[in-house]
Parts: sequence; C-alpha cells; structure tokens
Amino acid sequence: MKNIIKKLITNKISDRKTGRNIDIYCDDIFLVSYPKSGNTWLRFLLGNIIYENVDFSNMEKFVPDIYIVNNKKLKAIPKPRILKSHEYFHPKYKKVVYIVRDPRSVAVSYYHYQIKFKKIDEKFPFSEFLVNFIAGHYDSFGTWSENIESWLATSEADTDKFILVRYEDLKVSTYEQLKTITKFIGLNIDDEVMKISIKKSSFDNMKSNEILNKTKIQVLRNSNIEMPFVRAGKIDEWKSYFSDSDHRLLVDNFGVTMQKLGYIL
Repeated sequence: MKNIIKKLITNKISDRKTGRNIDIYCDDIFLVSYPKSGNTWLRFLLGNIIYENVDFSNMEKFVPDIYIVNNKKLKAIPKPRILKSHEYFHPKYKKVVYIVRDPRSVAVSYYHYQIKFKKIDEKFPFSEFLVNFIAGHYDSFGTWSENIESWLATSEADTDKFILVRYEDLKVSTYEQLKTITKFIGLNIDDEVMKISIKKSSFDNMKSNEILNKTKIQVLRNSNIEMPFVRAGKIDEWKSYFSDSDHRLLVDNFGVTMQKLGYIL
C-alpha cells in the first residue's frame, strides 16, 4: 500500500485542488468509489431514505460531491455529513462505504462520460480510450486498481470503519445491500421507507429527473446536455465494446484486483 500511495503522490495527485483539502470531521461518512462506479445512485438511495425527497436539483445540499461543493458550504451541512468522494486512501476518512464496479463496465461508462463532457470526440476509438483509461490518464485518482487497492490494503479488516459494496450486488439485491449499508452507517430504517427510497431512486426515475433538471444540475455544466448522465447502469454492457485484445489488455493490468473482488475473468 505504501508503494501505491507513494506513486500517487509522485504523480502530484495530492497537489491538485481536491477534496483532500477539505475540513474533515470525525463523524463524516464517505461514499467513496472510482469514477463511474455507481456513487450517484447510492447517493440517491441514501438521500431518499434520510431526507425523503432528494433529486438532481437538491442533491448537493444533502449528499454533496466534495469536488462540486466548496469547503465553506460543506461546513454548513448538518452533521453527520454523508459525502461523495473518489479519493485514494485518506487516513482522515473514519467511516467509508466503498463502491466498486467491474472495471470493464467502468471503462464503458467513463468512455461515454468523456464524450459527454467533450474531453474526447464521439468518434474517438474505444480501444484507444481504453489504453488511456487503464493508465489512469483521465482523472487524478490513480488507476482503477490503485484506487481500490489503496483502500483494501489499509481498511478491509476494520469492519467498523470500512465496508465494500459491489455495484453488481447492489443492482441485483438492492434491498439487502442497502439494508447492510444503512446498518453500517448507524441508521435503523423502516422496511417501507427502504422500499420507497429504492422506487424513487430507480434508473427510470433518475433519468426522468435528469431530463427535468438538466439545465440546472451543477455537475452537468459544460457538458453536452443532450447526452444522458444517467445512461444505462447495465452489468454486462461491456461485452459489446471490448475486442479480445482489449479484454486481454485490461485483465493483464487489473486481473489480480478483479479476482480479489470476485469478478470473473
């Protein structure tokens, strides 16, 4: 783990203007993930449990993204705060729900995200994108495996402070996984409230809400608003994008971590 953190710092990740510089409180709860791994969906699920009516128009007031909401506004949020983060291991994060997703699905989702935010052209070859994705060139959070391994190496054994949730499990058994998450963060939630939140936070409802608020959503500024942010959320969509050589390349780089997490190679 020390080697991973050393590499990340050497790449000047820690010097950027990020959530690593925010004021952190001991009772903060962090929803951490590599980008495009289901963090937004979990924010909807928990937000609608705790605050009843959370959507894209008010998300940053209730379950804020530390890269969008500035430190001053974050301080004004009632404690205990639930905050979205993509950071690699941070020793001051005392309560972490880490959402992990199959990197093949992450790659496809991130590919469309980069097009939506005009970072790459819509005709940019997926195979070329994949090379850059594997190298971690599209963000400042390390590679997919570096980010995850930095947390696993230090936090996995501490079940009071760290829980890992696979996106695929949350998708297949939403109620059971959400029950585990709410228990972990100290919430005793009525079953009916849980079911209502799951219904409110369905992908269809999230898509409809995005369309309704797309010109008002802070995170979508400077993006192509005609392209959806809530896109598909499917588990095996990657099979339509990856060539055999693409798959070999990704597995060669991320295979060890994928196997550790139970992803079939």
